[in-house]
This record gives sequence, C-alpha cells and structure tokens, in this order.
Amino acid sequence: VHDFGLRTLASVWTTEPQLLAVEVYSFVGLIQTPRFLRRCTRLVSISQLTREVLARRTGLDSVVIHHWADDKRFHPRLKQEARAGLGLPLNRKVILNVSAGTANKNLRMLRSVIRALPEDYVLVKVGFPIKGCEDRVRNLGTVPAEVYPQYFNAADAYVHCSLTEGFGRP
Repeated sequence: VHDFGLRTLASVWTTEPQLLAVEVYSFVGLIQTPRFLRRCTRLVSISQLTREVLARRTGLDSVVIHHWADDKRFHPRLKQEARAGLGLPLNRKVILNVSAGTANKNLRMLRSVIRALPEDYVLVKVGFPIKGCEDRVRNLGTVPAEVYPQYFNAADAYVHCSLTEGFGRP
C-alpha cells in the first residue's frame, strides 16, 4: 500500500473537467480499496504512518518496507555543472517542482509562490505544466530518466505545495 489517505470531493479545487474526473475516480477508488485489500494474503506499507492509517481505517495489518533511493543515479553534483548541462540559468535562483496536475498538488499555490518571489527567481517545472506565469517558469513536462536527478542538483530549493499526498487510486 503506497498511501491510504482520506481524500474527499469537498477538498478538491479545480475548474478543469478532466482533473475533476480524475478526482472522482480517485474518490470512488478510495471507497472500494478496503474491499480489495481484504482479499490480499499479505499487505506491505511504505511507512509507519501508512500502516497506522490503514489499520485505523480498515482494521488490516501490514508490514513496513520503506522506499529506497538509487545512489548510482541520485548523488551530489556541482550545481553550476548541472545547470550548464541542462541549459538552466547560472545567474538566477532556481526553484524546482516535480508534480502532476491533480487538484491535491495545489498548483494555484505554486503560482502564488512564484509570483511572490523576486524577479531573479525562476521555477523549473517538471511534470504537468503550470499556466499563468510563463515568464517566470520553465515548463519541461516529462524529462528523460537519465537527466532527472540532475535537476535536483541544479536547484537552489525544491517547493512542494501539495495539500495531501497519496495516489488515492485503486
């Protein structure tokens, strides 16, 4: 079980029909998930918190096996070298965000954050593009796996505005 959090339609903020459809699908999946989990012989959770929430909401127990990071791909590199290799500005503050476009990712807050920062800041957005402040954002979409870790080395900071986390899908 990656995550088992309670998401409700009341917490969804979106005016985009496609994103609302994803949220409705997630909500329905969340209702059905306990029934599917009860059919499993064994359950594995990614964290102690997920294990506790799962037990509290379903009465089911699980073992915890934490995620790991591939230290062959994710390791420190010189910031200026990473920026030069990725074509990112050497003379500006680089803020990184990696996220989908689902309502829980709170892209409205992300727009507010970038607009509030001084002009020498640029947001590097991997994943779902952010609209409304394109002059301050580099929307990259999906990036190749081999260069993905370099964006973290190139950034001065990482910003994550999610209201909640967890896939919430069956």
